[in-house]
Amino acid sequence: MKSFKLILIGAERLYYNGPCTSLTIPAPDGEQGILADHTPMVTAVVPGELRFTHEDGTVETVVVSQGFAQVNHADVVVLSETVERPEEIDANRARQNYEDAQEALRQRLSQREYRLNQAALARALSELKVNTVRH
Repeated sequence: MKSFKLILIGAERLYYNGPCTSLTIPAPDGEQGILADHTPMVTAVVPGELRFTHEDGTVETVVVSQGFAQVNHADVVVLSETVERPEEIDANRARQNYEDAQEALRQRLSQREYRLNQAALARALSELKVNTVRH
């Protein structure tokens, strides 16, 4: 399968810079699949699981928070506030974040606060899901 260059950047680090054969990103309207020579586009990234396939066929899954992706014919750049490997996720912290976000959503909040808490809830859910699969 033809490969393309993936650059995956979190706010605190460059997570990956190299070839891959497929990429699946969490987008506002569901998962967005990308292969080599994809039509150029820019799309939002929402909290969730991002998966990419290395040239040797191994699939790597990470949890990302909000950001965006720029797709060109030969490369894809994904910028996200956070990028975490499954082994970096603290299940207790994720559970606490999930509970805190649920409680915050029950409160009367401004629209901005509501959206921030929805994003926190989605991220915590993704972390818990990936952490559960790993164990």
